[in-house]
Amino acid sequence: MGEPADDLGRLDAFTYLTVPERGVYLAIMRLFTASLMTDLSAQQVVEELAAHEIDISLDTAVSRLNQLVGWGNLLPSSHTVRVKSIEEYQRARSRYQLSSARRTGAAAGR
Repeated sequence: MGEPADDLGRLDAFTYLTVPERGVYLAIMRLFTASLMTDLSAQQVVEELAAHEIDISLDTAVSRLNQLVGWGNLLPSSHTVRVKSIEEYQRARSRYQLSSARRTGAAAGR
């Protein structure tokens, strides 16, 4: 008995728990589920993780956040900022928040 593709697709949101870097992914997801209205930049994620003695580079944070977007855990968002380079613009403007599916799951788990 097969499961509908939509049901199986929802399982992608849990992929971060099965990868070798799951400790970092779990720490990132805890930052976002601490409050249902959390909206963080990659730099803020690096700083918050450092406060919990988890050190990752900004490039690694961007990569992990984008992967969480791909799995359906986070949604990208943006805001206006003043910057001096295109790279600074791309990094500072990109922000992330929980996807609606993950918000529902986080609320149910409390």
